[in-house]
Amino acid sequence: MRLYVLGFLDPPSADGTAEERGRAAGVSGTVQEVMRRLAQRIHFDTADWYWRDEGSGHLPVLRTAMLTGTALEITFRTKEGDQHTTLLKPYGVVWKAGEWHLVAARPTGPPERFRLNLVDRIQQTDLTFAYPEDFTVGQWWTAAMEDYGKGDVRVELHVAPAARAELLRLSLKSTSQVHEHDDGSLVIVLFVDRWEWLIPLVTSYGPDVAVTEPPELREAITAQLRHTLAAYESSEAQGPAPPAGLPHDDSRLRSTHGRHPGA
Repeated sequence: MRLYVLGFLDPPSADGTAEERGRAAGVSGTVQEVMRRLAQRIHFDTADWYWRDEGSGHLPVLRTAMLTGTALEITFRTKEGDQHTTLLKPYGVVWKAGEWHLVAARPTGPPERFRLNLVDRIQQTDLTFAYPEDFTVGQWWTAAMEDYGKGDVRVELHVAPAARAELLRLSLKSTSQVHEHDDGSLVIVLFVDRWEWLIPLVTSYGPDVAVTEPPELREAITAQLRHTLAAYESSEAQGPAPPAGLPHDDSRLRSTHGRHPGA
């Protein structure tokens, strides 16, 4: 993945071949040959399952800016649809859940996270900056992800044995709690800042995951299921009963992986 981000596994493009990019970065001929063989044998499909790749077209500009310490002017959209233009010092990029994220700092602020699929324009400037020697994008990202979404709202999920294996794969915070029962069921307790993103997750499990609190989330899920039922109800005769339980594959994980509002 590191070689991919650096462009050493990219096919030929306007900014040159992988070998030319390697020479520009000061890579020896022997290492370039190794990279050529890797590019021939390794392919990175950066699109998530069922979802198109978004934002990776900005990587060539970001790659150059990060390696040369060049400030960027970017125009981006907020989740509310507002458009802003700002000057950024690019510190790194992160690939997570089918999307690229830029980690960058404004001229007088701490590092922030910008989703590249919300960035409409990136322009190099003639300004340079000194990369902070004590900064590591991986460490910053780990801390940011631990803080992301944490809050004081207590959410309690009751998980039936049929959904146990998948729900145990949730990426939980240090404040989360998991209580396992002898019958194979679970109770998962989350402490979140907002619960709206849980609606599509919980409803996708049907009767196998139930919310007991907060009541606002329980009511929102009930309303969502009623609207869904109304969309399918008709005067026609009922068809055969649906198969019992969850599909015995990873189809749900692949179709919903990382896709919730506010990410």
